[in-house]
Amino acid sequence: MSSGSGRLARFRTRKTASTRLRVLRGLIGHAARNVPLYADLYARAGVSPEDIGSLEDLARFPMVRRERLLGGQHLQAGAERERLVTRCTSGSTGEPLTVYASPIEAFFRKLTLLASFGRATPLRFPLTIADVGTYTRGYDFVQALRLVRVKRIYRSLPIVEQVRDLGRAAPDLVEGRPSSLVDVACEARTLGVSLPRPRVVICFGEMLHRSDREWLEKAFRCRVADYYNCEEVGNVAWECPEHPGQMHVNGDTTLLEIVDDDGRPLPPGESGRVLLTNLSNWTMPFIRYAIQDRATNLGEGRCDCGFAGTSVRLLEGRDDDFFLLPDGRRVSPRTVDTAITGVLPATELGNDLFRAIQRLQIVQEALDLVAVYVVPGPEYSDELWAGVESSAKSLHQSMRVRIECVDELRTSAGGKFRKVMSLVGAEERGAAR
Repeated sequence: MSSGSGRLARFRTRKTASTRLRVLRGLIGHAARNVPLYADLYARAGVSPEDIGSLEDLARFPMVRRERLLGGQHLQAGAERERLVTRCTSGSTGEPLTVYASPIEAFFRKLTLLASFGRATPLRFPLTIADVGTYTRGYDFVQALRLVRVKRIYRSLPIVEQVRDLGRAAPDLVEGRPSSLVDVACEARTLGVSLPRPRVVICFGEMLHRSDREWLEKAFRCRVADYYNCEEVGNVAWECPEHPGQMHVNGDTTLLEIVDDDGRPLPPGESGRVLLTNLSNWTMPFIRYAIQDRATNLGEGRCDCGFAGTSVRLLEGRDDDFFLLPDGRRVSPRTVDTAITGVLPATELGNDLFRAIQRLQIVQEALDLVAVYVVPGPEYSDELWAGVESSAKSLHQSMRVRIECVDELRTSAGGKFRKVMSLVGAEERGAAR
């Protein structure tokens, strides 16, 4: 099967399994011939495009870690960077990655992202989208069709202006990182103004904690949907409208695998690392790309919502969001959040607790030490944390807790906020094992 047919088929929507197989064979053939990184990897591994007889055969090929894409050998031969569309990952790991795509690949990314919004609410055009907390400026391809108006509300603006601009936009749909949306919602409450009521609020780019979801649902008076997006692919998966927390993989954009540490696929019910294969970007291929997220494989099948395909459950973040305990166990950010914030009088933001605690962040600073950084409200009291030490011992008997009031919480170099994060280094992790 030639790579030519796959080259055209990659831009189809509603891809069938046979179409994805055709695209995959074409993608791997293209990468093996035209991209130095993959040509070298496949030669060393002794694999070739002819080894792809089914989608499952993708597992025979080596996975690629992020650091391999920082060496300059990841673009197709002859690519002229000045003619390409570029996007930057947030650099939450400390090393931002520039993602290159041709104009048509970039347009398809936007088209599939827009189409994925239709999984959360029926799309009626013309459509106004408020993109809250964005850092990216630039021309939007979809807007050129005059069907979609995107109002960008930049995080660099004073928060009062962000609230004002959001109100003026009167959006049909609101999207953004949970931390940016919560900031705007909290400021609107402080100002005593009501936020617009869109058809849906779509969150992506960060963990969506239960308390933040509940607060946003109250503030915007609509459903909040969690999306799995990344700069390397665009939309990877969307949250099932019938089963919150269950993610349906976008087969138009990606092949998603759940694997063990050696890259071997795990069966349904097992949890492991996420590998992504971008089906449309052949300019800078991502094939079995280890994105550092973790998920549970829920297998293939038809869902109550009508979706048929692969489903997963994300495990609340990346490796450094999981706490490593002194006995070597790893616990998820959600477990940590429950243990620490469960002692508060109420866990839902948006009620009287907001006047006491506006924002907080839970940071593991040593194997046995958790620091809770709090942006206090006017009614804050240390008594709110009565019992937090004993609750933290549900994680491990040696765990200590330090509470500290601060003016603002830390974010990554790319502006991402993680409510739960670990600063325990590789040496300590190794020692704990």
